Amino acid sequence: MDKDTYFMNKALDIAKSGIGRTGPNPSVGCVIVKNNEIISSARTENGGRPHAESLAINKIQTKDLTGSSIYITLEPCCINKEHEISCVEKILQSKFTRVIIGAIDPNPKISGRSLEILKRNKVETIDGVLKNECEEVITGFKKRMLKNQPYVTLKIATSLDGKIALANGKSKWITSEKLRKLSHQLRAKNDAILTGIGTVIADDPLLTCRSHDEQHDPIRIILDTDLKISKNSQIVQTADKIQTIIFTTQTSKKLHNNIKIITVKKADTGLNLKDVIKHIANLGINNLLIEAGQKINTSFIKENLVDKIILFQSKKIIGGDGLNAIGNLNLQNLNQCFEFRTEVISEN
Repeated sequence: MDKDTYFMNKALDIAKSGIGRTGPNPSVGCVIVKNNEIISSARTENGGRPHAESLAINKIQTKDLTGSSIYITLEPCCINKEHEISCVEKILQSKFTRVIIGAIDPNPKISGRSLEILKRNKVETIDGVLKNECEEVITGFKKRMLKNQPYVTLKIATSLDGKIALANGKSKWITSEKLRKLSHQLRAKNDAILTGIGTVIADDPLLTCRSHDEQHDPIRIILDTDLKISKNSQIVQTADKIQTIIFTTQTSKKLHNNIKIITVKKADTGLNLKDVIKHIANLGINNLLIEAGQKINTSFIKENLVDKIILFQSKKIIGGDGLNAIGNLNLQNLNQCFEFRTEVISEN
């Protein structure tokens, strides 16, 4: 492994630790190297600022980093703010000898411009080091920049035969404690988690990350067409601690000062999901996790709004009278079937 690949891998590891926490910005990892040793490192701060490059540079006492290399998983920004210079300007001021970049920024306002600035200033600049791996970290941000949509992961917990509940609706617990812990870790890697009012009424969930090693709770998004949510629900009662958004067709009811209520158009089976997704993207949410029931699962699939399915599969068999994870899709031929990027996590 050459040194550029080695140090970019280090920056990648740092970037991965921030996925789901840095919205509206992507999680970027940065390491600064001098004499083949890392002298500073950082990732984008939770909430998106400060940026990784700025944090890493500020950790170093000297302002002259001649002879040093800076490894960044994403092209640095080149947009100066009122009280803050851009990362590319900070890199130039620090006099780095080499700048190594993983992926080009998909933001049209930046894309390729910072590389041009660095090269115009005679800084040795290399891009595309571990490009695919670096782009994987910013999948949600890239989709939001290019399509104004978040990257949507549909998480489904099922029995071995694909059921999410018994015929009487009981579903606790289909999967083991081990899989539930992994599920909470998955929540922590997303900016927001979405469910429907049916799940809220049936289970009264918190939708938090209750794993002891996770300190990040995603934004909670509830689809509630007729605004049926109870003021006594755990979602409403904890809205002062966890950012909560409700999409509905209603405007008259006030639930909680800290709950943002967004009114969208109605569709045949509930809310207009494409309208919901557009609003979610405009809120700066890059990665959206869906944990819901059959109706919402099916609706998002029908609308082609799912990018990936993660299936948590138990050993249990429920049988034909159980509730399917996905409802009727009304397909007539196999070539009409939906296909997704998938990940299956099974109990051993």
